Amino acid sequence: MWKKNQNVQLQHRGEAHITVISPVEFTKLKKKISMKEINALAEHMDMNKSSYHLLCVGKGAVNEDATYYAVVESDRLFQIRKAVHVLYTQKGGKAEDFNPDLYYPHVTLGFTKKDLHLEDGVIKDASSCIYSLRPSESAKN
Repeated sequence: MWKKNQNVQLQHRGEAHITVISPVEFTKLKKKISMKEINALAEHMDMNKSSYHLLCVGKGAVNEDATYYAVVESDRLFQIRKAVHVLYTQKGGKAEDFNPDLYYPHVTLGFTKKDLHLEDGVIKDASSCIYSLRPSESAKN
């Protein structure tokens, strides 16, 4: 499908997940809290039972590089990020080091050379949709 419709050959990591805390964010967070603490908090908040809704397939591009991903919505994942923020500040972290609302939940499907992120200027939200994953109104009837 990708090669036919987008004329690209994608690389992938061989697995899929929804990132809740990015590696860049964790670099700051780890000054005050550990991954063990974040995982315990996520488990306490039943992260594995978090519901999410698939919105679309999005595309982000910078120059010749492109990343494709499924954009998702999940209020629970935002709640977990807010709880991480509270824990971080309770342990002495600066509130401005981690913005729990600056988050675009998605599942990376593949990329041309490297996965592009917010730091690269790619915002993985509904504004980047190229294919809808929601049934059309006509399909519901």
